[in-house]
Amino acid sequence: MLKIPKKFEPCFWDTEFEKLDTEENKYYIISRLYNKGGISGITWVEDNYSIEDITEATKLRRDFHPIVANYLRKKCGLKKEQMNYYRMSPGIAWR
Repeated sequence: MLKIPKKFEPCFWDTEFEKLDTEENKYYIISRLYNKGGISGITWVEDNYSIEDITEATKLRRDFHPIVANYLRKKCGLKKEQMNYYRMSPGIAWR
């Protein structure tokens, strides 16, 4: 079973790190490491999750930093209306 390296534990300060399941919680883990994990967190995600998983997380999660959301939108080839970040965040115009 895939384990998140201990060095990323500070990225999950509000979560019981040891209870994170890398399959069940994959979209949360992907978004958190893109937002808080720096280059090493992003590299770990891209080495351990498929582009399909990253794309699905990009569509479903709305807790991205604006720069991360824009980067992932372009990386995954998505339109703003396909992403909950743009559709569900108050005050963000996407049209």
